[in-house]
Amino acid sequence: MRIWNRQKAAIIFDFDKTLSPYYMQRPLFEDYKINEREFWEIIANTSKKMEGDFLHELIYLNSLISFNQSITNHDLKIDKDYLTSIGSKIDLFPGVLDFFRHLGKIQDLEVYIISSGLKEVIEGTPLNRYCDHIFACSFNYDYNGICGVSNVVSTREKACIIDYISRGSNALGFDYYPEDDTDRRIPIDKMIYVGDGVTDIPAFNIVSKNGGVSIGVFNPNEPAGRSQLEMIKEDGKINRIFEADYRANSNLYKYFNLEIESILDSLVYSNLNELPFNKEAVKYHLSRVPGFVHSWTKVNGE
Repeated sequence: MRIWNRQKAAIIFDFDKTLSPYYMQRPLFEDYKINEREFWEIIANTSKKMEGDFLHELIYLNSLISFNQSITNHDLKIDKDYLTSIGSKIDLFPGVLDFFRHLGKIQDLEVYIISSGLKEVIEGTPLNRYCDHIFACSFNYDYNGICGVSNVVSTREKACIIDYISRGSNALGFDYYPEDDTDRRIPIDKMIYVGDGVTDIPAFNIVSKNGGVSIGVFNPNEPAGRSQLEMIKEDGKINRIFEADYRANSNLYKYFNLEIESILDSLVYSNLNELPFNKEAVKYHLSRVPGFVHSWTKVNGE
């Protein structure tokens, strides 16, 4: 028996270098006079000397905690309010905010962000209100601000979270394992994943190999990013590569809308088993994406 009355579609984004041209920790580094390049070099070198699924993320999170502990002025401690506040300072690629507003108007389409960055920072961006859920690293807090790691999202964990969303476990609030793919709340072939590079490979892979759409985006000011994506595409893990320009006249925006339309149209058939098959019901489904004319408008020859 299917647990869901109807299935949904989803578009899932990485954050750093996908929606924003730089790492979200940059405003923090600027405020506390931390050399950004040196910080990440130390994290990378330390990670190489050790082994483990979460080590890179744990190392950078614990490095921030150690730095916070070294601050003697209590008023300058890194706390949750501070991290949320710097979200408003994050620059986004052209058109990102308007594109998220557009996605928020589309029925049966859910929007997620999966990031190894900081959840509190993403929640402080204007994108937060248009997301169904944000999966990212987070801290525990005490009187002195950040004091421990609450949650870690690693490169491998991104693929696990996509499966978790697909199964509907996040909607139910517990780990649900469907008997078959027909009882997935959001089938993976009804997903679009957007990322920028090697840290997204597990996510690209799980989506593309299960019939979904994987899109790589790059900063035009960083040619190495495109080259990296081209190599990933050669391995069959990415469907298309675009410049990270989300404005309405861009090729990326147009491709998004074509794929969203196709996915939502395909949902009509899977959801019709749960709805009366009549002309009005089908019209309702086919009118969900504003501004589009669908390829067929007749039902049962009418």
